[in-house]
Amino acid sequence: MVVVGAGAWGLPAAAELARRGHSVTLIDKWGPGSLLGSSSGPTRLWRLSHPDRLRVRLALRSVQAWDRLARDSGVEVVLRRGLLWRDAITSPKVVDALTKAPSLDSFLQQVLDLVMELAQASTGVVLLKNAKGTFSPVVVRHQGSLSKGEVPISDAIVAEVVQKRVALCVSDAAGDSRFSGRESVIIYDINQVLCVPMLHDGGIIGLVYLNRSANKSGNLEKLLDLLNAIAQLSANGAQQARLKAKAQNEEKVRRALERFHAPDVVDRVVKE
Repeated sequence: MVVVGAGAWGLPAAAELARRGHSVTLIDKWGPGSLLGSSSGPTRLWRLSHPDRLRVRLALRSVQAWDRLARDSGVEVVLRRGLLWRDAITSPKVVDALTKAPSLDSFLQQVLDLVMELAQASTGVVLLKNAKGTFSPVVVRHQGSLSKGEVPISDAIVAEVVQKRVALCVSDAAGDSRFSGRESVIIYDINQVLCVPMLHDGGIIGLVYLNRSANKSGNLEKLLDLLNAIAQLSANGAQQARLKAKAQNEEKVRRALERFHAPDVVDRVVKE
């Protein structure tokens, strides 16, 4: 087989054909990895957040293929780096809340109010990972009435985001075969859902969940990108607040023990 063009399409096509056992000749005017190609250089971007499920599946397959190529070649082919999507209004407000909020709950309340206004959402929930490894709601906003402890979210959507660790945009929950039969979709009138993980050190420490009516304006893809950026700022803020609370608690324990125990005993107890 002959593949013409060693660019973003031709090169992986040739590699996949070779992996499947075909004899492949790859031809390119400038050679592979040329700076004259349309997709060369170290600044190409890829993402897994997109409202089109097909594109997300293809992106996930691409990541698996890159990892396989890296293992086979012994060369790092993808640099995983974060992307912070900034706008002139929202990001400064999040940063301002992060620096001025007196507590983690206050910070998350301000962030949720901000993103709900931005997305014109009727429901907003922030969930944080607890000591048991499950996710508990810490801030809940809903236009309708709720019973004590009631959380108006789709557990199926949250579970999918947690499992795949990628943002999920559902443009029509009632018409989506994955979620349409769920009781929560009917009870809470779930229409368009944006659910984004709060990631820190490669793990999920929380989620931001929004539900809005299908007739609301705004590009869902752009909203998802912005919500992703806000979620990462929120994840950093949440982690900082937790570390600060831990340090304050350790200091209280240390002061209480120092009156009765030697310094080495105090250090051992605090570390435990």
